Amino acid sequence: MRTSSCAIWTGSPRRCGASSSFSGYLTPRAVREELGKVIASLAIPNIEVGVAYRDLFDSWLRRGLPERRHAEGLLRALLAGDAPSLEALLERLLVTVMFYQDPAGREPEKLYHGFILGLLVQLEGDYDVRSNRESGLGRADVLVRPRTPGRPGVVLELKVPQRGETPEQALLAAARQVRDRRYAAELVAAGAAPVHALVAVFDGKRAWVRPVDDVLSGAEGGPSRD
Repeated sequence: MRTSSCAIWTGSPRRCGASSSFSGYLTPRAVREELGKVIASLAIPNIEVGVAYRDLFDSWLRRGLPERRHAEGLLRALLAGDAPSLEALLERLLVTVMFYQDPAGREPEKLYHGFILGLLVQLEGDYDVRSNRESGLGRADVLVRPRTPGRPGVVLELKVPQRGETPEQALLAAARQVRDRRYAAELVAAGAAPVHALVAVFDGKRAWVRPVDDVLSGAEGGPSRD
């Protein structure tokens, strides 16, 4: 049973209410009021409903990426550690389905976190996709662990630049976090091979994705884009 926040997935109460076709298919776990707005943590009650939500998100994904091969390409790029292709496909999807006001909330990083987890749901079966799982000396944002040793595994750390911080600085901070906290340890222990350590920075509808080693080796200059 999984718990998610409606605000994280939709960005606004209006779009949360727009999911009325699934009324009764979420169980409230906690309800609170913040600044005059009601915030509810919701749980998917069973496997059947979870499958329904997966299919719904899959339909959104197909609408955002008109050809299914593009969605599959995104997952292939992730498992291959192909940062440039992953970045391009993520940006294409963000431009298509993300509203500019969506990441403007109090915790925009959580929005992107949920967005990525939704994309990775298609890997279930062959991979365990884990969020904020303790690994090494901390908790990685996303771990993609193969169920069968010898398959690739992925560590993905997500960041949103803080005020006054550039995307390059956010990438470097994320890369150092992955290295210093040894987030890849669980994947190595599980027999994943190779292990791809990636960092992704989001700002509105833009995305920057880099391998951790590339960011660290080029720390003095760092990546840049106009």
